[in-house]
Amino acid sequence: MELNFSVLKNEDDYLKLDVEGIQVEIKGVVAKSKKMLEAIAWSIIYSATADVICICGESGSGKEMIFRVIRQVSSRGNVICANCGAMTDSLLESELFGHKKGSFTDAVSDRKGAFLEADDGYLFLDEIGEMSTKGQVKLLRAVEYKEIKSVGSDNTMYHKAKVVLATNKNLLELVKDGKFRRDLYYRIEGFTINVPPLRERPEDIEALMQYFAGKDYKFSKGAVDGIMAHDWPGNVRELKNAIERAKIKSLYGEKTISWGMLGVNKQLNYDVMPKMTLDEMERAVIEDAYMKSDYNISTTSKLLGLPRSTLYSKLKKHAIIA
Repeated sequence: MELNFSVLKNEDDYLKLDVEGIQVEIKGVVAKSKKMLEAIAWSIIYSATADVICICGESGSGKEMIFRVIRQVSSRGNVICANCGAMTDSLLESELFGHKKGSFTDAVSDRKGAFLEADDGYLFLDEIGEMSTKGQVKLLRAVEYKEIKSVGSDNTMYHKAKVVLATNKNLLELVKDGKFRRDLYYRIEGFTINVPPLRERPEDIEALMQYFAGKDYKFSKGAVDGIMAHDWPGNVRELKNAIERAKIKSLYGEKTISWGMLGVNKQLNYDVMPKMTLDEMERAVIEDAYMKSDYNISTTSKLLGLPRSTLYSKLKKHAIIA
C-alpha cells in the first residue's frame, strides 16, 4: 500500500500532518527526515485500523515516541506496559494473563493480568524478541483471537485491548534462527513500523540537537562537525544524554557547547574493542550497559551482574558519573 501524506507544520516538538486526507496534530515529536515522518504517518494509520501494531528499531531510536504518537491520535485512554525481556516464563504468563488464587506458591489472591487491566486501552509489550516460544504461542492466541487464560484456570476470557509490541531485534532473522514463531511473525508483520536508527536520518540529528540544547545554548563548529560525523550507536537516547551532560558542564561558563563537553565515547563500537586496553574495555562495556539501562544504576548492576556498590565505584573511577 502506498501511503500519501504531507507535512503541514513542523516546529520544535509540534507536528501537523495530512495523512490520506486527514489532518492530525501531534505534540512531543521532533522529526524532519522523510524516513521518520513516514514511520509517524504509518503509526497514525495503524492506530485507527489495526488491533496489533509492532514497532521495530534499535535501542534508543524512538520506539517510545512512536507509541506516544499512536496514543495521541487515538481515543483510547488506559495504558498498561510490560517488559517481556525482564521476566521468567512463569512470571510473564502471570503478569500478562493473570492467575487464580492458589495456582502457585505466591498466588495469595486472584490477579487479572495486563491484558484485562488494559481494558479497552493499550497494552504495550516491550522486548517481544526475548519471549520464549511458549510465551509466543499464548501471545499469538491473544492477538489473533483475543483469547486468554489465567494461570490455574480452564476458562477462556476475552480482552478488548489494542496490543502494541516493540523490539530492538530483527524478527525475521529470529524466525530464520528458530527463535521466533513464524505464525506470530506473519500475524504482526503487516502492521510493523520500522523506526530508522539516528545515523540514517541526519536531518533529525540537527533538529534534535537544537531541541535538546534549547534556545539559550549554541554549538561550536567542532561540536556540530563531531555530532554530525558520529554514528550514535545509542541513537536519540545517547544524543540527548550527551547534550544534557554538556549543558551541566557549561552552567557556570559561556553557554557554547564544544565537542569535548559532550563526552561522547567513540570506542563503543565493538569492532575496535580488541584493540583497547583492559581498562578501556571495562569502561566501554560499563558505559554501554549504563546507557542501555536508561542510566539507572540498579538496572545496570543487574544487567552486568555486579553488586551495586562495585558498579558505583567503577562508574566513578571511569568518570562516567561525577
